[in-house]
Amino acid sequence: MAAATWYLPPHADDRTFSGPATIAVTPATALSLPCQLATNPCAGQTNLIACIDDFFANDGACGTGVAHGTFAHFTALPPPNNYQANCFRDDPPCDIAPKGELRYAVDINGNLLFPVGWQGVLASPRSPPRGRCSCRARWR
Repeated sequence: MAAATWYLPPHADDRTFSGPATIAVTPATALSLPCQLATNPCAGQTNLIACIDDFFANDGACGTGVAHGTFAHFTALPPPNNYQANCFRDDPPCDIAPKGELRYAVDINGNLLFPVGWQGVLASPRSPPRGRCSCRARWR
């Protein structure tokens, strides 16, 4: 998705397309794009090398009868939110000057998907011990 950021000025601001998506790979010799995927699923499409849209439950035989229970369709996610820059505590490791913007995507079922980068608050084997972050987060 980062390659598509030129559609969303200003450039290099980490604002990308996100949400339900279909990915198709066509042969280099294809004369046109598979625009029919905007309204039709991958199933039954021809002249594609690969196509990703719906996810199915593992029935052991590559069946497509039952949608996956959690993620039924491919969803493009934005870059992860930096928890250290956006968490709200008055003491380290949080940066108490948040950027005021959170990135998320809504999947095909209406679920909010909120990617988080925890690197700035997780304990490192090389750093002195400190309290660990709980899995609960509060966002303003």
